[in-house]
Formats: sequence, C-alpha cells, structure tokens
Amino acid sequence: HLYTDTMSKTPSFYQGYGLPEIASILQFSDSDQKKLIFFDQDKIAKEGNEKQYCFQLTNSTEKDVKITLVYTDPPAKPFSAHALVNDLDLVLEANNENLSVNDRLNNVEQIHTDLSSFPAKQTFKVRVIGYTIEVQNQTFALVISG
Repeated sequence: HLYTDTMSKTPSFYQGYGLPEIASILQFSDSDQKKLIFFDQDKIAKEGNEKQYCFQLTNSTEKDVKITLVYTDPPAKPFSAHALVNDLDLVLEANNENLSVNDRLNNVEQIHTDLSSFPAKQTFKVRVIGYTIEVQNQTFALVISG
C-alpha cells in the first residue's frame, strides 16, 4: 500500500527537507541499487492541466521511494492574503490507490513512501497537476529517487 511515515515526516520546522546526501541519491557503482529519475524545466500551461510520468520497480530491493516536486513561484501581489501564486499538486498512483500532497502554502511537495508491498515490475504513475495557475506556463522539476 502507499503510505507516508508520519514519525519522520518532512518538511519539519527544524530542518525543512534536510540536507541531501549525494551518496544516497546517485549511483556510484554497479552494485549500488539507488536510482534517480529527474525531469527539469517541464511546464504546466494553465489551471487544470497535468503532466504524467511513469516508472517501474526493477527489482525487489527498491522499496523506499522519494518523489519531489519543486518550482519557482512568481511573486505575489503586494498585501496578498496568500504568498503562493501558482499551486501545483503531486500525486502517486498504483493499482487504483492514490497518495497525494496538496500543500497550499509551499512550492515544494514530497511523497516519501515504502513500495515494498508492490511486486517487482509494478508500474507507478506520478501526476503533477496545476491546481491554481494565475501566471501561465509554470515550470517545475520532478525528482524520483529510491
């Protein structure tokens, strides 16, 4: 099943999303099983539009997966009640189950989940959805690591 570990939930008020450990993200040898997929400078043109990305677990050792969506939000109007102008949502789908992040305050969203209950070769779909797009053509980056 798709779930999020609530005990070590990120971001925290103390560390945000923490510091990246390059050795735990990038593959430095053939024996290392970590994988990294990223999409940079993709865009959502307007509200309601979405982009979809698919990935597969290639073996049973890939269990802990982080999917991170980041974007540079345009500046808000002076005295605006909300600092976030464009709001993108992140959704992970598998076997008719959804795990989503609907953060209405920040321009970084992350799903950190254990996929060990799914079989190898399972296909997962990641969706980036334009919830609110006040300034069209919002670019973003998406990173899938695990």
